[in-house]
Amino acid sequence: MQPNEPTNFLRLSTALKIFCGSSVKVNMLPHAEALLRDYLLNYKELYGLGAMKPNFHWAVHLRQQILDYGPVYNFWAFLSERLNKVLKGSNSNNWIGGQIEISMMREFARGSQIDSLARGASATTISPIIKALLERMINDHQEALGTVQDAATERESDELNSYLSIQPGPSVLTPQRLSDDARVALYHHYNRQEKKVHYALEINHPHTSSQLNDFALFYQFVLLDGRRLTPLSKTTRESARSSLVKVLINDKSYYGEVINIFSHTQAGLSDGTQLLAEFRWMIELPLSPVEGDPWSEFPELDVMCFKLKEYRKPGDVGSPPSVLPCSHITSQIARGVVDVTNPPMWITTTFDRVREQHLGYALIYSSLSMKASFRVANNNNNIHKTDQSRKKK
Repeated sequence: MQPNEPTNFLRLSTALKIFCGSSVKVNMLPHAEALLRDYLLNYKELYGLGAMKPNFHWAVHLRQQILDYGPVYNFWAFLSERLNKVLKGSNSNNWIGGQIEISMMREFARGSQIDSLARGASATTISPIIKALLERMINDHQEALGTVQDAATERESDELNSYLSIQPGPSVLTPQRLSDDARVALYHHYNRQEKKVHYALEINHPHTSSQLNDFALFYQFVLLDGRRLTPLSKTTRESARSSLVKVLINDKSYYGEVINIFSHTQAGLSDGTQLLAEFRWMIELPLSPVEGDPWSEFPELDVMCFKLKEYRKPGDVGSPPSVLPCSHITSQIARGVVDVTNPPMWITTTFDRVREQHLGYALIYSSLSMKASFRVANNNNNIHKTDQSRKKK
């Protein structure tokens, strides 16, 4: 790898993060265009003119296309390309002349009719058993397949809930008991101004307070700006990748994993309409796994490092609450493991929309250089060990 390759790749990553946002501020487009232009010029310098492709020229028109048509979600071809993949991957069984497409549309129409009947019956039935069965039928199609039916469903959802950044998914059928940490967090949440709730076995409490409800209605997932966020307790994978989030509390960012998503009913305080989340928080490391901290020049990527497989304990000084409204979640994050350092660490980047103040940060790189120097100074021995181990290999 050439010395300038990592920084050039980060230019491309930052430009794409701005260009590919579901909403884009117009005054940020020149910055993204400049990053993309610098990437292409450095790419030519690194790999030569023969490595350049026609797509490189077409990419420089992204700024004008977004000004003409809005965010890329309005005009990109990902959905149609995905549908082409589905059609090409289907076994046509020698059906030609459009017969397989007709069959797929018939299945789509049949599924839509059954779904409509199930929703209508679920709204009118008085039998809880029948209602539960119908709701299960409706929720059976919750997994996205990239088909025409998914596109239609998403379109209907967008029209009804476009003003919501967080939309609840299906819930479990009956309320379930809260964890001890969640109960303690709710206890402090309701009593943050004055004593309003008490535990069942608590003796000395005001007569005006009510007993804390130990049960809540839990959800399979929520949609955060159109992306599915599945809590750890409901995921079918061993990975926590769909539960990793960035949270904003009093203008300070925290990073962690969502354990549960639920709504809680408390007499006189909460009617159960607010979505809540139970978290466990990662522990930040003021270090960089790479000498020179190349990410500091690109604050839009929001790259952070954390202790590997270690979490804050609830109630620790400086630790945020274990339970917060879902509205505090700003975005999901991606997390990887750096195992060539001592100690090993987690490294993350966010999927959130790029904020306008990042433009100002990019223009005052001197302060970022000081931050990079601090990180390298704290991790100097670690970097040297990593370099020596690579030389041995």
